[in-house]
Amino acid sequence: MHTIRDVEMIPFSREDFSKFKFGSYTLAKKFGVDLFEYFKTSHFDKLVSNFKKIIVYSSPYMQIPTSSYYLTDTFYNAFRNYLASKKIETVKLEFGKIERCQTYTEDYGALTAEERFNLIKNDNYKLITVPSKDDLCIFIDDISITGTHQRVVEHLMDSNGIETNSFFLYFAKLSDSTACPSFENYLNYSFIDEFDKLIELIISDDYRITTRTTKYILSQKNEDLYKLINSFINKEKFEVWNELVYMSYENLYNRMYPYKQNLASLEASLQQLNFSEIVIKK
Repeated sequence: MHTIRDVEMIPFSREDFSKFKFGSYTLAKKFGVDLFEYFKTSHFDKLVSNFKKIIVYSSPYMQIPTSSYYLTDTFYNAFRNYLASKKIETVKLEFGKIERCQTYTEDYGALTAEERFNLIKNDNYKLITVPSKDDLCIFIDDISITGTHQRVVEHLMDSNGIETNSFFLYFAKLSDSTACPSFENYLNYSFIDEFDKLIELIISDDYRITTRTTKYILSQKNEDLYKLINSFINKEKFEVWNELVYMSYENLYNRMYPYKQNLASLEASLQQLNFSEIVIKK
């Protein structure tokens, strides 16, 4: 949708993108709707008429969604509503998932192209929704910097002997070959450049849990972690707090050295409050 030809000239709000990457649901919905409008104008007619089944996939994740999941979900709903409004019944639309069976602690946006590929090439992925030869798969992600994740998806399809029709759709793509891939982190932290700003987002009603935010929280110093805990208590955001702990276990962060201590502190502080309605599952 957006092509970044010069890192000094970003064709969208860097601050909004940063908020989106750390869990702003309002901006995820805006980006998702905008992406569908672009898709509808530029690609809809030549794609939809040729397929009876279309499967929409977000970027791979384990249990905690990536920010692009919420963008993809909005895109999917806009797509579905458009088909209904136009009474197009010849196309079946599905929401698919690629499951990441393991995760990493490194900040992906700060890595070079080679480091990115070496990091994730040995990850285990599972295609939960398997397409047929006649389907169209639309793989959606927020931004393409080096194309590494696309290569991983293509390899996943090839290694599993899956023949289908693939379409990769991005909110933005970096085409400046001279730019360092760590430019992605410049975008990611354009607004959320300090922990206090992240806390402000987390305790707002606009926040949705993401892998980026969760790993960032679990990597903080003790004083920042307890600042977040106090904010949870003051704003009575116990459901958000509980979700953070529960989903961290679901993503196996309790087994990762950089995260396990902060996760234990978050769990212990939550249990000390003795709220009967709060149940932490493991």
